[in-house]
Amino acid sequence: MRFEKIKQLPVGRIVFIGFYLIICGSYVFSIKGDVIGDEDVVQLRFWNGFTGRDGDTMTAMVKRFNAENEDIHITVQRMQWPTYYNKLFVAGQAQREPDIFISHAKTLPRFVRADFLRPIDDLISGQNGIDIDDIDENVWDAVEVNRKHVGLPIDVHPLGLYYNTDLFEEAGIVDDEGKAKPPTNLAEFVEALEKLKRDKDGDGRVDQWGFMFTLYPMHVIHSWMHQFGGGDYFDEDLTECFIDNPQNIKAMELVVDLVHEKKLIPTPMPRDTAGWDGFKQGKVAMFLGGIFMLNDLKAVEMHDPENQIKYAAAFTPTVGSEPAMWADSHVACISSTIDEGKVNAAWRFLKYISDNSLEWADGGQVPVRKSILATEEFKNMPIQYAFAQQLPYVKYYPKLPYSLEFERSFRNHTSSASIKAITPKEALVKIQKEMNEVIERDKEIYGRAKLN
Repeated sequence: MRFEKIKQLPVGRIVFIGFYLIICGSYVFSIKGDVIGDEDVVQLRFWNGFTGRDGDTMTAMVKRFNAENEDIHITVQRMQWPTYYNKLFVAGQAQREPDIFISHAKTLPRFVRADFLRPIDDLISGQNGIDIDDIDENVWDAVEVNRKHVGLPIDVHPLGLYYNTDLFEEAGIVDDEGKAKPPTNLAEFVEALEKLKRDKDGDGRVDQWGFMFTLYPMHVIHSWMHQFGGGDYFDEDLTECFIDNPQNIKAMELVVDLVHEKKLIPTPMPRDTAGWDGFKQGKVAMFLGGIFMLNDLKAVEMHDPENQIKYAAAFTPTVGSEPAMWADSHVACISSTIDEGKVNAAWRFLKYISDNSLEWADGGQVPVRKSILATEEFKNMPIQYAFAQQLPYVKYYPKLPYSLEFERSFRNHTSSASIKAITPKEALVKIQKEMNEVIERDKEIYGRAKLN
């Protein structure tokens, strides 16, 4: 439920040209050659969490949009993701949210429930619209909530396999031409783990691992659950959680087997960077991570050009019966409280980002427009192109208004199982029990018909 609109104190008009101010941990800046405040110019505020190389790419795109559209001016505010959503929700409750903002796909149901989002179906099918057949079907479905599309996906970031080609070739894991050959199934994955695990100095400790879980082990576990035929977790109406099923147990048992029985993978820890750091140092041969990690690899190459690892990307290995991998998307959204006279201007900006998402891809992302994925320019981005081959098989987290509670429960209990503190069965029973309790509380507040 919205709070009543808070009256704003009168403030003087401030002009920002060519620089930014740091306010509450965020960056606020305007990009345009003209003076802000021209009555003939539509002023739009745009918030996002892009603070790395992707932020520089988005800033450049906004700058060019402003230069090419003299009747619109975009003012950008960007902040770190850990604080972004809290600030966005506080602003939204006071009806002071930005006109345009970025949300992850998994967060959209929360925004819908809070009535923060303006659906875009009329805009995408309008005179200045986008052919929806040009948008990947899996990604387009991910932004549909309550039978309405509530944002324009500008990318998809699936889980994919990064691998060190030198270490593979040294271990003899190669194709007929002698080039590094990434694993595609469970047997090949296990064989690679065995060949790549090494004690190089003979001190009885592993110096090189074939694979480590890194940063987000729950994304890998989610992928494996889908690969074993589970992974839906909830019924269609979100009225019951049934994550405790044989397919999901089998996926968790594989984690335990590889870590504790075969001892081919070190014990995974949530948000542990050891595997990621080890890969960058050439001490870990493989990891499953998002395309967003590419920019960190490029930063290593830039700052230490003499000590670069050789790496490539490949399809996530299918350790179960069918291909599947976790994914999420950055979604450009329009506020539900936007002045109606600004809607077309906001849509022009969203469409501009989408139309020019080849540049966004160069900043370390995978576009969702099929026409852009088919270009030679995109095919010449080898890591992004490898990740893009997975789009027909990506699996988003469930569309839950209580996504934070689900992720917390999923992360905590699968982590406990992976260190053998509890069994895979016990972990899933705990998740199922906690989520069904959340569902019951949710029903009491919102009613069965408003779970989304």
